[in-house]
Amino acid sequence: MTYREAEAFLFSLIDFEKRKGFVRSLEPFRAFLEELGNPHRKLPPSILVVGTKGKGSTVVHLVRGLMDQGFRVGSFSSPHLVRGTERIRINESEIPPERFAGYVARMKPVLHGRRGYRTVFEALTAMAFLYFVEEGVDWAVFEAGLGGRLDATNVVDQRCTVITRIGFDHTDILGDTMAQIAREKAAVIKSAQPVISTPQDPEALAVIERRAEEKGAPLTVLGRDVPFALLSADLRGSRSRVGDAVVETTLPGLFQAENAAVAHLALSALGYPVRSFRDLSLEGRFEVVQKEPLALVLDGAHNPTAARALVRSIQALFPDRKQVHIVFGVSRGKDIRGILKALQELSPRFYFTRAQVIRAEKP
Repeated sequence: MTYREAEAFLFSLIDFEKRKGFVRSLEPFRAFLEELGNPHRKLPPSILVVGTKGKGSTVVHLVRGLMDQGFRVGSFSSPHLVRGTERIRINESEIPPERFAGYVARMKPVLHGRRGYRTVFEALTAMAFLYFVEEGVDWAVFEAGLGGRLDATNVVDQRCTVITRIGFDHTDILGDTMAQIAREKAAVIKSAQPVISTPQDPEALAVIERRAEEKGAPLTVLGRDVPFALLSADLRGSRSRVGDAVVETTLPGLFQAENAAVAHLALSALGYPVRSFRDLSLEGRFEVVQKEPLALVLDGAHNPTAARALVRSIQALFPDRKQVHIVFGVSRGKDIRGILKALQELSPRFYFTRAQVIRAEKP
């Protein structure tokens, strides 16, 4: 099986990133994993990252921090921008196309008998499990896809849980109150393992606190339990004070200081107090692809919370801007009015477009 054939087969499965729907139980996925030899039970120590925004950026910081300690680190994130191989990496290198195709060929007989029940995300999650186990990585870092309670990554028995900012997104699936959404995210918290959270809405935080207490999991909230202050930020990154430590990141965007801070706290809880996250890159998250003669920034903000964070970063990091032009496309089901209202603070000129996917909203 070639990589092109593997990708074509894989993305012929149910894809809830492109069509509306959700998984109603993890039991079929557990049965699927059992047919593959239960690779999730053989994983190395793992970290699970859940939340509404900042998950992918936090994963990048965690991976770099563990790599700087000399570990070989597997990471699983979503979605991909160009290639399916982007989602599964070891030490920041994508899974080779031939390995990707090999795993699809191995899973195909099982998947073929379960079409209509297995999803693209579940198949890719299983592939990550197999790859990390067979490659013998020292650590694995997983980004949850949608929610947490019924997300395929929730079969992982993680050493640490990181909860990034929780906001309103996928409300048709996760619920339309902060408490309902937080309940889905906090469901991944497991017994006695440390939980690190960014600052949260009081309603969301109450849910997280209750779940952590039920599971006997020590909870640390940035800004509440550990003082947090931004010291400086520019297009080269930011510096912030986290408790007694000064934490640095080379990812631009004001929000990246917070992501670096929770990564620092998580790694410290595991015995690796990394303070400097350097040589980082992340496509599509306040990615400055051009500075002159006109600055060009790519960002995947797709809910009001993320849009407000984007606006704050543009205001702070481009203080001399004269006119902001926004090329805007979005999927159906998103809070389009809320996103546009947040972006209006920049007094931009909008250019509306549509991606070539089923769920894309018409301009």
